[in-house]
Amino acid sequence: MKPEQKKAINRTILKCRKILEQDIENQLITYGILLGEPWIEKDKLSLSDEQEQIYKDLRDAIGKEMKGGLSEKEALISYIREVTYTYLNRIAALRVMEVRGLMEEVLIQREEYGNRSYGHRNFFEVAREYCKSQSDEGLSYLISLLFNEISSDIGLLFNTEDEYSIIGPSNQALLEIIQSLTTEIDEEAWQQDEIIGWIYQYFNEEEKDDVFDRLYNKKEKIKSIDIPAATQLFTPDWIVEWIIDNSLGKLREEMISGERERKKLEEIKLLDPACGSGHFLVKAYDLFYQYYVEEGYPKEQIPFLILKHNLYGIDIDARAVQLTALILYIKVLVTLKQIGINEIKNHITVNLVCADVVLLNGNRLATMKKEFEKNQTVLKMIDIMYEEFKDTRIKGSLIQPEKRLKPLFEEDVLKRQKKLKSKKKKEDLGLFEGQIDFEEEQDRLSLLQSEKELTKYLEHVHNNAIRNNDINNQLFANEAKKSLTVLNIFLQKYDVVVTNPPSINVDISTDVAVSGVSKKYFSTKFLTLFLKYVYILH
Repeated sequence: MKPEQKKAINRTILKCRKILEQDIENQLITYGILLGEPWIEKDKLSLSDEQEQIYKDLRDAIGKEMKGGLSEKEALISYIREVTYTYLNRIAALRVMEVRGLMEEVLIQREEYGNRSYGHRNFFEVAREYCKSQSDEGLSYLISLLFNEISSDIGLLFNTEDEYSIIGPSNQALLEIIQSLTTEIDEEAWQQDEIIGWIYQYFNEEEKDDVFDRLYNKKEKIKSIDIPAATQLFTPDWIVEWIIDNSLGKLREEMISGERERKKLEEIKLLDPACGSGHFLVKAYDLFYQYYVEEGYPKEQIPFLILKHNLYGIDIDARAVQLTALILYIKVLVTLKQIGINEIKNHITVNLVCADVVLLNGNRLATMKKEFEKNQTVLKMIDIMYEEFKDTRIKGSLIQPEKRLKPLFEEDVLKRQKKLKSKKKKEDLGLFEGQIDFEEEQDRLSLLQSEKELTKYLEHVHNNAIRNNDINNQLFANEAKKSLTVLNIFLQKYDVVVTNPPSINVDISTDVAVSGVSKKYFSTKFLTLFLKYVYILH
C-alpha cells in the first residue's frame, strides 16, 4: 500500500472515531449516563417505555465492564469505545464489499442516483413516504437491514442483538462517517486486504501513544490493561508470507515427501493465538485453498472447509476478532465470486474467539450449578472455568485451563468406560471394543459431552432472556458460551502455530499476565510477553 494511502487511512479513521465517540457519549446523556459525573436516576429522567428498557440495558452492559475490574469511568469509556469500533468496523466492512463488487453499492453517492447510492436510490423508490420522513432519507434503516442480513452469514461482527448495539450512531454522525470513508480513502486502498489491518492499528494509535508516553517519558510502570494498545502492530506482508511458507508450507512438503505422516487436509489445524486483524490466517487461507484445489476438492466447498476445519484464532481485543472475521468472510465471498457463485446459502463457521471473557456470577451462577447438581463433572468444570478465566481479559490465550480440566475429563472417561465394560460383561458380549485412545480422544470426548449439556442450558437461558428483554441474562449466557468456545480451542491439538505475539517488558513478580513462569527458564525479573508465548507454546 502506498504511503499516502496509509496516511489517508490514519487520518480518516481517527476522525471517524472522534465523531462516533462524541456522538455515543451525547446519546448516553439522554439516559442519565455521564462521563466523569454522577449518573442520573431513572425517576429524574423523562423517558418513554422504550427508552426505559434501553436505560436498563445500558446500565447492565456497562455494569458488565465494571465486573471485569474497571472503575465506573473506565467502564463507560470502554463501552463508548467498543460501540464506536463496532459500528465503524461494520460501515468499513460495507465499504470493502461494495468496492469489490460483493454487494450493491449502498454507501458511495453518485449523481446519476440523485446523490444517493444505488442501493439507497432503490430503497427510496419502494419506501418513498418513510424515507421522506427521515432526516437521512432512510439510509440508517437500510444499513441496519443489511447488518441483519449479513449476520445470518457471519454474526461475529454484525450481531445486532449484542450489548454494543443497544444504541447506535445518530443519523447525522452516520452520514458524516460514510462521507469520510467514501471520499477520503481511495478505492484502490479499499481493494487491498491489508486495509483491515491498518484500520485496526490506526484506531488504536492514540492509546498506544499514551501508553508509550507513560512508559518511556513519565517512567510509569505499564499495566496489563495497557497491553492490547501497546502491542497491536500490523505485521508486514513479506514477514507473514515467510512465516506461513516456512511453517504450513514446510509441513505440506514433508507430508508429500513422506518425511511426516500424511493427514487429510481437513485434519490439519493452524492456530494464531494472538491473531490481531487476521493477517496470518488470511495468508494461510490462500495456501490451504491451493492445497485443496491440488487434491481435487470441489471449489465451491473449499472456502467453508478451510474456515470450519483448518483456521483457528484467539485475541484479547474484540476489535481484532471482528476484523479477522470480516476479512475471512470477504475472502470467502471473493473466492465464490471467482467461480461464479454470488450468494452464500449457509451460515459461515469461523473458529475465532475474543478471550475477554467476563464470567458473571451471583444468582445466575447458583441457578446454573443447581441445574447440574447431579453431574459432578460439569459442576467441577464450571468451578475450574470460573477460577481460570478470571484474568482472561488480561492474559488472553496465555491462560491454561486445560491443565486442570484434562485430569477431570480423564476421570470422567474412565467412569464411562467402566460402566460400559460392566454392561457389556453382563450382556456377555465379549471384549469391550472401541477403547478410547487417551492420548488423542479422552479429553475431547468428555469435553464435548459436558460442553453440549452446558451449551444447551445456556441457549435456553439466552432465548428466554431475549423473549423477556432481560439483557442481564443475555450477557450471562453470552459470556459463558464464549468461555466454552475459548476452552474448546485451547483443548484442540494443532499442527501449526503461527503468530507475532506481544513484545513488551512486564514485571514477572507482579504482573498477572506473565505470572507462573518458571525461573528455571528465565533468570531475569523482567520478561517480554513474546517469551511467555514461546514458553506456553513449547
